[in-house]
Amino acid sequence: MIHNEDITRGNFSVEDAEAVRRSMVSTIETLKNDAERSFSEAESTLMFTEAVKKVSFMKEDIVCQADPIIHDYDNLDDYSRKAILQSYADRLMKANTELAMSNQRCAFTDHRLAASEAGQKRSREIIRTLRSKVKDMLEVAFEQERDRIACVRQLSERLSVANDDRQKIIKQRDLFSEQLKEERRKNQLLEEENSKLKRNFADVEAKKEIIEEKMEQMKDELAALKKKSDEINGDLKKLRKERDDLKQENSRISREQKKLTTEYENKFEEMKKEYCERLVESSEKDQLTIKELGAKATATIDRLTAERDHYYKEYTNLLADFNEKKEIFSKQVKQQLTTNYIKTMKGLQENNRDVRSNREEVRSLGAPVYHDEIHRLNQAFYSTSESSENHFSAEPPISTNRRRSMSRNPPEIPSKFSRR
Repeated sequence: MIHNEDITRGNFSVEDAEAVRRSMVSTIETLKNDAERSFSEAESTLMFTEAVKKVSFMKEDIVCQADPIIHDYDNLDDYSRKAILQSYADRLMKANTELAMSNQRCAFTDHRLAASEAGQKRSREIIRTLRSKVKDMLEVAFEQERDRIACVRQLSERLSVANDDRQKIIKQRDLFSEQLKEERRKNQLLEEENSKLKRNFADVEAKKEIIEEKMEQMKDELAALKKKSDEINGDLKKLRKERDDLKQENSRISREQKKLTTEYENKFEEMKKEYCERLVESSEKDQLTIKELGAKATATIDRLTAERDHYYKEYTNLLADFNEKKEIFSKQVKQQLTTNYIKTMKGLQENNRDVRSNREEVRSLGAPVYHDEIHRLNQAFYSTSESSENHFSAEPPISTNRRRSMSRNPPEIPSKFSRR
């Protein structure tokens, strides 16, 4: 290529005024203008080639950096692996974009290099044309422009400098070609790395499918646990219904006890009254002896005492039977609730162990443990037990005063006859 410095800049030294007045000055001026125009075109061509070189030759197109995290990939958890894979996927997308841009720039550079070579060819043709024109014009002006020989020599020297610069530019072009080859080699390495990343991504997809299958299995286990929980709720509802039935039965027994106690007291009062009346009538009508009346009164009192003891015994038997049924039912309720609670806790513990064993593979999945539900059932169970115990441990419907009145000896019957 031609040196980018304008050889026409500056003034030619003219010592002979006669040489200036000669007609060849215009010819030299024309030569100067043609040379300036030719070198301006060559300079613009060289500037265009230099701009193409600066735009195309970008070291930051391809950046290869070693990632130390990939060496510790096997020791990372699933969440970190997913994050690393996502970052590599993002980097891969960015690298593909930059690769496409780099390929586009390489194609653009090839096109501009072709244009540069064409420009160099045109520059060489211009230089050859300029040389021939200068030679012809100097041959015409040799006789009259002897004093201009120094300028022609200077021009030749500058042309030689331009040739040297052209050689330097050619060397730079060769160096750029080598660098372009190096960039292509790096591009190939990036493509190989891209293929490796694609294979790793396929492995990750396979692992993802395995994890999804395990998640489906865990969902099935969760549904089974929910079903067990529903069964426990159903059993608890049945037990509560049985408890309500027992409460109703207890109320019925209490009402019967009250009814029997009332009947017994009423009957005792009637018998007492009747006994007094009959005793008076018997003493007035038959005029029995005091001994016979005492024996008769004693027999009547014994009969009434036996009836009282009979009714009290029946009451105690009913109360003992009720307490026994209450204890049996309480034990059955506690045993059934304890059995279902143990089974449920065992199932939940097994599920927790399965979840902990798969935690390294399924990090983000929450453990399907129903601690709140079990705690609620446990509280309901204890509240039910406490209310049942408080209800069953309450005093029977017969009051203490009535017990005392029943266990107390019958009141003495006022009579004017003494017992012997």
